[in-house]
Amino acid sequence: MKLATGLRMPSRGSIAVDGKPIVGPLKVTGMAFQASSLLPWRTTLDNVLLPLEIVEPHRTNFRRERPAFAAKARRLLASVGLDGHADQFPWELAGGMQQRPRSVAPSSTSRRCSCSTNRSARSTRSREELWCILRDLHAAQRFNVILVTHDLREAVFLADTVS
Repeated sequence: MKLATGLRMPSRGSIAVDGKPIVGPLKVTGMAFQASSLLPWRTTLDNVLLPLEIVEPHRTNFRRERPAFAAKARRLLASVGLDGHADQFPWELAGGMQQRPRSVAPSSTSRRCSCSTNRSARSTRSREELWCILRDLHAAQRFNVILVTHDLREAVFLADTVS
């Protein structure tokens, strides 16, 4: 995962995405880990907006474009079942709900998503809800996903290719 997103460089050989070699962290990549990794002092909305605050090219215009980014982020949060939870803090969300904000990115240039799931991390019901959310987001936005899972059902349900 770290190699595919440019967070770590290979010790030998090279990795390419869209035919271009990876030479550092990809700005259009999101990664969701087993732990929610939400910042506890930021609301759900502010956690979703964080990458736009700190990564170019959005950082430069973030303050001016924040209302538009926030509106898009609220729509994306609603699409993953978090309508009405944008102004809540992570500790106010159920465990499965804490995973969802990292599955959305309000940037129109965000085309990739990497996910890691763990059977013990969530209940079967919320895991399967996340599968459907990811499938529906993928159908609507057509981005690439690298899914790391130990659950064969999850892999078969979501993947074009299972390795």
